[in-house]
Amino acid sequence: MIKLVDLLFEKDCNPRRKKSGESDAQYRKRCGPRPLGQIKMGEKKNPRVPRKKGQHRGSSSHSDLYTDENPKGTIKGLKFATVKDAKASVSKINGSGKKHAHKIQAAVAMEQRAKEMGKTAQAGVYRAYINKMKEITKKKNEGWSKKYKKSIDCSNPKGFSQKAHCDGKQKRSN
Repeated sequence: MIKLVDLLFEKDCNPRRKKSGESDAQYRKRCGPRPLGQIKMGEKKNPRVPRKKGQHRGSSSHSDLYTDENPKGTIKGLKFATVKDAKASVSKINGSGKKHAHKIQAAVAMEQRAKEMGKTAQAGVYRAYINKMKEITKKKNEGWSKKYKKSIDCSNPKGFSQKAHCDGKQKRSN
């Protein structure tokens, strides 16, 4: 029966005997994963996966709650250390002049960061703002605007919805 120690020395896989110029990845490929006793303290199993050059923002193959994907659109100075900071940040988001979706995105990111740090009261402040914004979103999406309805060309409707709108308009006028 072959012993584990024999296998380690056969491949020259003693961690102190890593070949000069050999990277950790090359060493792991040659020798396999580390035994449990060799895993360093504080080393994460699933480390942060930053976005690679040329990779689009929405890619699912990278993840990081704290990386700013679009620094141009950043709302600076958002905090969640205390409830007072969170409320000030919500008012800063609200008065930022950014679009509706951008405001919600900023609030959701801050809520997730606060939750991750175990600050539920601060996360609740952001959640209340998000819920308020959801109501505004529902009102926005309730129906077509008058401007949009006037822009529909009923002699050439585009799509099923516009066709149904034109049919209803025609029935009402008759």
